[in-house]
Amino acid sequence: MLDQSRYWTIIHNREHNLLHITWNSAASAMPEQAFRAHLMRFVNLLRTTEAKKFLVDASAGHFIMLPHVQEWHDRVIVPQYEDMGIQKIAFVYPRDVIEAMSLDQAFDEQQARRLRTNFFDSLQEAWEWIRR
Repeated sequence: MLDQSRYWTIIHNREHNLLHITWNSAASAMPEQAFRAHLMRFVNLLRTTEAKKFLVDASAGHFIMLPHVQEWHDRVIVPQYEDMGIQKIAFVYPRDVIEAMSLDQAFDEQQARRLRTNFFDSLQEAWEWIRR
């Protein structure tokens, strides 16, 4: 285990050079500032481990990113992923439709292609794709 908080657990899988983030149900009610701080912390963990892929399991819940948070994500977070050479990002959709839509919107189509981002309904599908 690499990191744990009230909202998530992060495991570094050295064999596949990836970070596996599991958001828990409390994440859907987290304050915006906590979400931003968690993402900045995650970027630092990517840098430290030099992982080139990550899998986000949001099936238990995820923070709903309103448009201004999505813009911040695109302006502040995504360029750092690109600078670090992130190769693949897999997301397991939350069960909540609104949370799932906000995840989709966080990576527009162009960013999703550049960063090789894919969305899945199950953790098994996500693992199969990201390990290839």
